Amino acid sequence: MTYFTATQALQQMQEGKLQPFTLLQFSLERIQQRELDVRAWQSLAIETAGNRAQLFDQKLTKSQTMVDLPLRGIPVAIKDIFSTADLPTTWGTSIYQGRHLLEDAAVVALT
Repeated sequence: MTYFTATQALQQMQEGKLQPFTLLQFSLERIQQRELDVRAWQSLAIETAGNRAQLFDQKLTKSQTMVDLPLRGIPVAIKDIFSTADLPTTWGTSIYQGRHLLEDAAVVALT
């Protein structure tokens, strides 16, 4: 698969040449290939991301507009300095390892 910027991926999706779930799968494969060297991920919400990508796929299939969806099917990473209800929030330190908060930060809720 070709590498895309977010803008290029969105264009490909709008043209029906790329599905959000396919983009997610490619992104996860790339993470798996590079993570031992890069070590960028605290955790991955693969099931949640897959469910959301399938929702976006359905919206595209039904020709529904995706304008109301903030990131329109583009996979994103949430740095662990932002509170998340469903993932650990460690603020980049082992002191808070495994800490789970009760709600999402506003920036997370908007994704």
